[in-house]
This record gives sequence, C-alpha cells and structure tokens, in this order.
Amino acid sequence: MIGGGYYVITGSTWSWNVVIASLPYALGVTGVIFGKHIDKLEMDKAKRIHTLPVLLGERLSRATMTGMLVLQYSLWFI
Repeated sequence: MIGGGYYVITGSTWSWNVVIASLPYALGVTGVIFGKHIDKLEMDKAKRIHTLPVLLGERLSRATMTGMLVLQYSLWFI
C-alpha cells in the first residue's frame, strides 16, 4: 500500500527506495494477521480453511513469524 500510494501521489514514479523503506511496516502488519491465524490454526483446520499457517503447520508457522519479527526490527537499522 505504501508503494502504491507513493506511485499515485508522485504521478507514476516507481522507487525501490520506497519499497525498501516500507518493508518494516509491511512485515509488522503481515505479522499481526499471520499471528492471528496461528492462534486460530486448529479451528481453521477443522473448518477446512486453508490459511498459510494451516498449510505450513504450527511449528513452521511460528518459526516464520519469528523470522518476520526479527527481519522487521533488523530493517529499521538499515
């Protein structure tokens, strides 16, 4: 959304710097939604809702979530 907003506001200008700058925010938002679905993993599996945590399994989903959080905070210092 940040990259798209920049693209529209600047009149169709694409910048990789904007994409890189928006990654920490995007990882934070994605992490919240991803974590919510980890909490609902058993309910989603019972209802045959194929969220990414259901497809990956609980252990890999938690590792992915940890990676997203570490990457999010690491990118703030770049």
